[in-house]
Amino acid sequence: METHRHTEATCPRCLSALYYGTKAEPSCWKVYYLCSNCDWEVMAGRIGRADISHQDELWERAESLGERWVNND
Repeated sequence: METHRHTEATCPRCLSALYYGTKAEPSCWKVYYLCSNCDWEVMAGRIGRADISHQDELWERAESLGERWVNND
């Protein structure tokens, strides 16, 4: 899975940087968030294929799903 670092989100367990990636499904992409330090991982949500017209838009939407982990301190 290709991952990108979220610019602000941190792990709720250890406060390390979070990375996000997508896994393709027939009708959607599943968005996962992973910690760069501990084994924390969560599926943050799904993005419908019909809602995306360009790969950059997918990454923007995936990043926005991580806003809930900004300011964990």
